[in-house]
Amino acid sequence: MSSGTRIVICGGGAIGAAIAYFTSRRGARSTVIERHAVAGAASGKSGGFLALDWCGGPLDRLARRSFELHAELSAELGDPWGYRRLTTYGGYAAEDDISRGAGGRPWLADGVAITRQLGSPETTALVEPRAFTTGLMHAAQAHGAVLQHGIVVDLLRSPSGAVNGILNLTRVCRDRQFQSDPSGVVAVLPAGRTAVRPFHPPLRLPSPPAAWP
Repeated sequence: MSSGTRIVICGGGAIGAAIAYFTSRRGARSTVIERHAVAGAASGKSGGFLALDWCGGPLDRLARRSFELHAELSAELGDPWGYRRLTTYGGYAAEDDISRGAGGRPWLADGVAITRQLGSPETTALVEPRAFTTGLMHAAQAHGAVLQHGIVVDLLRSPSGAVNGILNLTRVCRDRQFQSDPSGVVAVLPAGRTAVRPFHPPLRLPSPPAAWP
């Protein structure tokens, strides 16, 4: 990746932080624009559970590589997010049932029965999700990535339809700022949200520049 490559990443969740880390490590000039806080939505509140071989189908190779990559990142960056391998179990709890069954563990309440082992330290692991996301963002910043607080309100497109920039409304002074001519714009927002949320009241957006680089 060229050291002159400019990338704008919309959203400071786990995926946005990971993109910022890996692209900045390869020499790109990456900017993350986050409207609230790094890991402020789903990435800071998930279970942080990792499994090697639970996906199957077309996502199997991706899941396996992701599981390996978590171990590599933990070793590479000093593990500020509590990565650990662990044995996982499946079970159930029923009201007024005080029998644990033969597979009980001393750290379980008496009303919980283990039905089977789901994974071993070779196939399942855990991270603290907020610490993981913020740790990756700090690592990205150490490689030159920039974290900017703001709200992406529109994408700027060339006459051909290619995205050539964004319109960013800063949180502090609410000035409109153009960040134009990035080599790529990546929108990474919580599930179920559109890539660019409508702004209310609507902004009167200026036309894109007449000549695009």
